[in-house]
Amino acid sequence: MKEVQGSSVPAAATAATVSTMLETAMEELFVPYTEGQRYLEKESRSLGELYAGYLANFTRYHERTYKGKSSMFDRMVNQLSAAAATTSTSGTSTTSAQAAAAIMRFGGLGSNADKSQEKTGEEPPREEDGLLSVGVAEKMLKWHAEAIGRCVELSSANDVPKHTFALLRVLAAAIGNSYIETAIETIQTRLEAVDSKSEPNLQPLSVLHEVDLICHLWQRYVTMALLPLASSSVTVRREMVVFNNQTVSRIEGAANQVMQRLTDAIISWLSVQLAKQKRSDFKPRNDDISFARVNTEPCVACCETLEKVRDAAKENLSGKNLEVFLTEVGVAFHGLLLDHLRKFPVSATGGLMLAKDLKSYQDTISTFSIPSLHERFEFIRQLGNVFLVRPDILKSYITEGYLGRIDSTLLRPYLAQRSDWGQAEKGFNDSSEDGAAADGKGLRDRFGMGRLSMIMKDLEPLREQITMPSMPTMPNMSTMSVPMSNIAGNIASSLASARPSRFSGAS
Repeated sequence: MKEVQGSSVPAAATAATVSTMLETAMEELFVPYTEGQRYLEKESRSLGELYAGYLANFTRYHERTYKGKSSMFDRMVNQLSAAAATTSTSGTSTTSAQAAAAIMRFGGLGSNADKSQEKTGEEPPREEDGLLSVGVAEKMLKWHAEAIGRCVELSSANDVPKHTFALLRVLAAAIGNSYIETAIETIQTRLEAVDSKSEPNLQPLSVLHEVDLICHLWQRYVTMALLPLASSSVTVRREMVVFNNQTVSRIEGAANQVMQRLTDAIISWLSVQLAKQKRSDFKPRNDDISFARVNTEPCVACCETLEKVRDAAKENLSGKNLEVFLTEVGVAFHGLLLDHLRKFPVSATGGLMLAKDLKSYQDTISTFSIPSLHERFEFIRQLGNVFLVRPDILKSYITEGYLGRIDSTLLRPYLAQRSDWGQAEKGFNDSSEDGAAADGKGLRDRFGMGRLSMIMKDLEPLREQITMPSMPTMPNMSTMSVPMSNIAGNIASSLASARPSRFSGAS
């Protein structure tokens, strides 16, 4: 018994010695891979090459589809080239440069000499290769999570925040620059090449839908998995938040440009349809033929376009993005109609056809389910009714409802399109003069507009010395492809209401 107990001491010492020897051997074995920044460099290079190979067909499709357009990849290639050329002793700069170089090499974005070495037997890119996919993004995030797991195991606790930030840059370069922004750049190029007189393709909305989903998934991963690993370093965590927000803001800005270009294309197409309106549509010669139609051809075409836009938007957008897009389209189309109604003479029977057209526009826009548009198109409908009311009640009609909010001088160009305006104008002016002296029931009489006219006559000599402020313009409408007239713009300004901000991706 004593011999057994005596032999246990050397055995324990031997086990400890062997354990120490194995730990030392393991450290020496992995020193070439873990010493200094070596592990981070290899991990980043491996992850970058993995992403580049996975996105090779995607990148090749977008490059070759628009090889003739020099501006297609200028921004992305310049960013990656600058990152690839960066040399620094710090871990972050080195890993970013290696990842960027790998993405350029595998994606076929290198120099002309590299491109000349491409295999001639490669298959041409397919349409599906260039589509964004949430499944692709999920796999990229899965690979990144595995790399983060190795980083936590093989890095010291003090280096984990810095190494996590470095790998975040690799992820942003791949999923942000090389994937999402490349797809958005392709959409912008297509929209720029579209003829303004052709029907717009609403397929960009489906791309924005994928962008929105991928951004939400990506940002949720960053918030839940990466930022907590940097909690031990306030400085690194703050830098990660700033970098991440800048990346997402850049993507949101590009998506906003796509939405604005698509809106402009839609409005241009609607303008082309309205331009097909015949002068005889609202002043028909044969009443039987005219009343056989429910709506005029331009009205039918515009309503069909608006319905397509509505369906595509509701299928691919949601929340504020959906509200903003449909509001932009509705407000711009409202402006087109204001200008459109000033161009065509309207007879008594033609006024009925016009009223049916305006009612169709109103019903179609109401399906957008945007409250701010309901008021605008109710105003349009009431404006169309000025061609239906009798001359003797015209004066009182324009001082009530939505028309009562608008200065009557702004309504005169529309009233002048009445076929009987020659006779109605005299009665209109006479009733204005009589209403100033009598107890009228209109809005102008109740607010003393007659007395105001007399005061203004007394101030006439001073008019040249007074600078009147200009009417405010409708917000965010400067980029419309079809300008409105001054009168239509003033009416739109009088009805303008606050609209929400534009595209918002991941919060």
